[in-house]
Amino acid sequence: MNRSTPVVFFSHHPLSAFSRCLWRCDDSIADLLLNTPNETHYIISMWNTEKTDWTINDLERMSLNESKAIWSRFHFAERPTQSLTKWIPDLLFDWRCEDHNCGIDELWISLSSHSSSLNFTSMRLDARYDWLPSPVSTFGSKFLPVSSVSDPCVKPSVVKGTVAIVTYDSSTNCSYHAMISSLAMAGARAAIIMQKFPEFPVDMNCHGNECSRPINIPATNIPFQPELHNWFAKKGNITIQFRNQQSPNFFFAIDHHGNLAEVGWFLYPTMHFLAWQAQWFSYYSSLEQRLNQPSYSFKVFENVAMNGSSGFTANVSIPKDLSKFTAMDLDFSLSCFGFQDEECPHWDRTVQLHVCCDWSSALCGAELGRWISPFRRRIGRWLTNATTFIPLISNPSSSSSSSSSSQKCSFHLSGILNGEVWKPSLNLRFRRAKVQPANYKPFSIQMLYNGSHAFDCKYNRHFSNHTLTFPPKVTKVELVSVITGHGSDENGCGEFCVTSHHFTVNQRTFSRTFDNAGTPFGCARRVASGVEPNEHGTWLYGRNGWCDGQQVDPWVINITNELNLLSSNVIGYYGWFNGTDPDPKQSPGIIIIYTYLVIYI
Repeated sequence: MNRSTPVVFFSHHPLSAFSRCLWRCDDSIADLLLNTPNETHYIISMWNTEKTDWTINDLERMSLNESKAIWSRFHFAERPTQSLTKWIPDLLFDWRCEDHNCGIDELWISLSSHSSSLNFTSMRLDARYDWLPSPVSTFGSKFLPVSSVSDPCVKPSVVKGTVAIVTYDSSTNCSYHAMISSLAMAGARAAIIMQKFPEFPVDMNCHGNECSRPINIPATNIPFQPELHNWFAKKGNITIQFRNQQSPNFFFAIDHHGNLAEVGWFLYPTMHFLAWQAQWFSYYSSLEQRLNQPSYSFKVFENVAMNGSSGFTANVSIPKDLSKFTAMDLDFSLSCFGFQDEECPHWDRTVQLHVCCDWSSALCGAELGRWISPFRRRIGRWLTNATTFIPLISNPSSSSSSSSSSQKCSFHLSGILNGEVWKPSLNLRFRRAKVQPANYKPFSIQMLYNGSHAFDCKYNRHFSNHTLTFPPKVTKVELVSVITGHGSDENGCGEFCVTSHHFTVNQRTFSRTFDNAGTPFGCARRVASGVEPNEHGTWLYGRNGWCDGQQVDPWVINITNELNLLSSNVIGYYGWFNGTDPDPKQSPGIIIIYTYLVIYI
């Protein structure tokens, strides 16, 4: 390990069921071992005890015969976190939190009868956020009556209006979904699963077809409590309260530059989230290597305040003569004010960059780039190949009476709602491509389709065919399109449904299907391509042509061989859902589309 080695630090807290499940729950450690990049190291400590034997044993148990070399990247502190170098516990206290990956979730239990009373707390682990509602969000700090259920796999008759407590042991012969569903149908307000086998709280989730049958009551998992079990036998009264105690953070990281970094949210207990953060470090290191390649970089704006629906506009002068460059990239970053992720805006938005270098041109206001903001993370930076859009910045086919060596261009960034403030930066990077065929540089560009359209039965009526002819000197023609789906109808369209998009060029059809949409880990699998990991929201799921916290890359189609340069050509477009025109019955989503024809001479 050297100064440029990324490090992820995990301080296990013995009172946290979430932290304990990170070590004990199925697949958690395997998720880390199978997905961590080779260059990242991990330091593990116990918050207030020196005992680490059980953590080492779990690592060995879950190693899945991994190479012994991987163990050289795991380091166990001999002293508890509180006794380490002072800045470590101070940092974890300074970054204290009470949300998805930290804080101590507890169940406060009050037992009373005519002759005695007893109050105590138990650690608890709530069911996954995307399966069942949160008990704290549902009940707040209310005290709730409790009933006992002897057989959780059949519909009980005495739980209506109460929180039902059941014991899960080796004889339980139904799934958590079946158990909680039975309690919900009987009128229970929530479910508490006392975990007798195994003896520690587990990560409760639905599986397979169960997930298509929603349940609307919260559920949590606690270790087996003999006192509670015995109290039911005495017919005593029991009330409970869901609590969350603030705790020091369990995680921090150090990147390859030696800078402190947050790790983000863990949406459920698996160390895969540590691996995703490590993958981001690898992505960013590769990005910096690309940024260090020779180029002419032109700053458009840097760390400006993009506030509300008005967006931000930068009017700048850029060189007219860009003829010596054959490629262009957009170097775009999106941060926020303050010092921590929690100070960033909550929601994901579609961020669009429009440009105008000639107010009399039909291309004035054309889209140059598109990104999706993350859920409350401040680390995003992306390099998007925008070579096909060079004519939007410098069009060699246009003439100018001005003798100036520069031209005025207006760049407008939009997509953020009122009350939200982001801090974007943009550089245009011009370079010479390594491979330069005869048709190496775009000459002119024409917009074919643009706008935001409801994805309903009238969607395809917005797109008429174009009949076009081309000059004989043309060497290459490309269709360039940026398409993303947003909103939600009864089919999840346009954000989470699979749509297909089709361009017809004379007798040929070019198609693309966004089959990543709606998949459980469709965007999490793209961290290595620039998706910001561990966002404070549902960043994991695949979307319809995009991911939270990532650039939207243009879809580039070379249509040269399909064209007839001696006569007219017909180009068209249509979009489908489920193999046909969309036809939602309510609340149709939208498709944002910009499509250009790029000509090389």
